[in-house]
Amino acid sequence: MRYLKIKYGLTDREIEVIALIALGLSYKEIAEFVHISPETIRKDQEKIKDKIGVQRLPQVGVFAAENYLI
Repeated sequence: MRYLKIKYGLTDREIEVIALIALGLSYKEIAEFVHISPETIRKDQEKIKDKIGVQRLPQVGVFAAENYLI
């Protein structure tokens, strides 16, 4: 995971959210799981997509698989 932090500038929370997205959880389910607001998760999803260079949320799941987060 250190590699992801350095190469993509991801935070621990963003890495956790990526893994949860890859598992198929909705932003509301992720928000409940990590105990933050759904709106924060929506913003985090946009930041994550920008940081890893993808345009659609399903691509985040592919990124997670390729980087052994799931």
